[in-house]
Amino acid sequence: LTPSHRWSAACPVRGFSTEDCNMKVARLTPGVQWIGLKNIVVMAEVQPRHKMDVEWVSQLEGHLIEGTQFPPARVTQLPDGRLLLTTGNHRRGAHLSHGDTDMLCNVMDGTIEDAIAYAAGSNKGKGPMPMGPKDVSRAIEMLLGLEKWWIKSNAIIGRHAGCCSTKVATIRCRLSETLGRPIPDKLQSEDGSLIAYRTRRRNSSDLPAIHF
Repeated sequence: LTPSHRWSAACPVRGFSTEDCNMKVARLTPGVQWIGLKNIVVMAEVQPRHKMDVEWVSQLEGHLIEGTQFPPARVTQLPDGRLLLTTGNHRRGAHLSHGDTDMLCNVMDGTIEDAIAYAAGSNKGKGPMPMGPKDVSRAIEMLLGLEKWWIKSNAIIGRHAGCCSTKVATIRCRLSETLGRPIPDKLQSEDGSLIAYRTRRRNSSDLPAIHF
């Protein structure tokens, strides 16, 4: 299954062609299992890394040569049965380079929106390959592109993506101006209540200094 990365009238899911949508895919039982690499769909919209790190893929391939077994990658099984790679794209690259035909995955049922939200918060913290500033910005943009996350507070999004709320506020403001999408007067807090969204600017040309 190969993503086409275009919209199709017959397929409301971005990344799949009409031909792909007409294919019948047997559903898998959720859980950890080996999955054929050719059956895993990779969509750019679900990948928070702004680019693949070729050197890191090479290092991972070296571990495979040594016999290392990686932890399972996260795969989201869509309602139509397609398997969407949610985490582990570099591991997938290493397996392909190593000549493998399958990889260990943890299959979870969900939607594309679920996959995007999970992926955006999956690489925060101090891992073997921490997120860079461009990666974090991309993760925030992924979240703000989802209707249910657009109305969440900057603090919630910041904690999920692993950054401060000010960075989220700046990107939210830029997206609002670029896309012509107004920012809600109130945003959803941790407890589900709505809080007023306030902005303070030093002058009209400045980006927001404070957002709540």
